[in-house]
Amino acid sequence: MRLLAANILWGVALIIVLVISTMTSPLLTIPVAILLAIPTAGVFRLAAVIARNQPAALGDALHAMRTHLLPALAVGALVIGSLAVLGFNFVIGLISGDPVLLLIGTMAGWGLLLLFIGTSAFWPLLMDPFRQGEPLKKRIWLALAVVFHAPLRYLGLTLVTGAILIVSTIAFAALLSISLAFVAVLLCRYVLPTADRLEGRATFAEPILD
Repeated sequence: MRLLAANILWGVALIIVLVISTMTSPLLTIPVAILLAIPTAGVFRLAAVIARNQPAALGDALHAMRTHLLPALAVGALVIGSLAVLGFNFVIGLISGDPVLLLIGTMAGWGLLLLFIGTSAFWPLLMDPFRQGEPLKKRIWLALAVVFHAPLRYLGLTLVTGAILIVSTIAFAALLSISLAFVAVLLCRYVLPTADRLEGRATFAEPILD
């Protein structure tokens, strides 16, 4: 229930972003959307705590939103900026009919997939309570190691989580209330123990896809 509460807080932030984007200049949408990274950090912190079999409270999410404000905003800026550029090139490439632009659009589509794969592996490690204080660079490399440890398996996990989010976007109430929380737990239950094994650490949960 605490994780669902964190998801609802994220949903409220999403509604605010959508309202601002419809009532103001579209150029304001991008910087405002970056702020969604803050409640996203809270959701993934709770999911990581649950994956670690530790007592979870909504305060964990609120605390993480404060202590990880700058890293979360950095990830948000990277993701939103990349989505804007790659998404624009992808759409233009598909509708243009020009072979060159179609090639650029195809490459942008692969870029979107790689962006989702990379960030989905990084969020659990960024918010892992057992890795606080570790350099961000180390966690970035560890996220890549998790992906390439079993790339086909992680690709399958990515497709499943992506499908959940796409379907939830259509069923908007699910996205606002439960979907992100479910995806966060799913990712944390795979990424964190896999990263532990790669580092030779003792782990408290086995990857659900093993």
